Amino acid sequence: MQARKVPHEIKNPMSKTIDSKAFWLLFACLTLIGMGNTMLFAVLPPIARTIGMPDWTVSAIFSLSALLWVITSPIWGRISDKTGRKPIIVTGLSAYAASTIMFTLVAFFGLYFDWEWLWVVLALALARCIFGAVGSATSPAVQAYVADATSPENRTKEIAALTSAFS
Repeated sequence: MQARKVPHEIKNPMSKTIDSKAFWLLFACLTLIGMGNTMLFAVLPPIARTIGMPDWTVSAIFSLSALLWVITSPIWGRISDKTGRKPIIVTGLSAYAASTIMFTLVAFFGLYFDWEWLWVVLALALARCIFGAVGSATSPAVQAYVADATSPENRTKEIAALTSAFS
């Protein structure tokens, strides 16, 4: 009689941890999102001043994005419960990429093609709304993926290590 094979990512079924390749891939995704967000905090104010945008518009753009993030993250978590974690992670990462590309293009055109500041503000706000409303899908789906792949004993440690990438 042959012993049952245990998948390589689970050493002890009673204290399972997430596969290290999956963990590092998810960690890299959250790190990139966190780095991109931090970069925007640093570059938008000088870009806005150069374009002639009022200071309050920078705060409004970031606040709108944050508000949408807070509202939609729990919704994305519930959607990932129904549709699966991976499609929602990919959706969130795709929205993050699209919003970052859009933000970059709008900033470029605003700087080099003399767009009126109001149009730049509206386009940048739209890019950040995409990030806040759809890019927010990544974080809850990643956390749920880790929760699904770990035992209750290891869950807190794994999620804490993973979410440290975002901060």
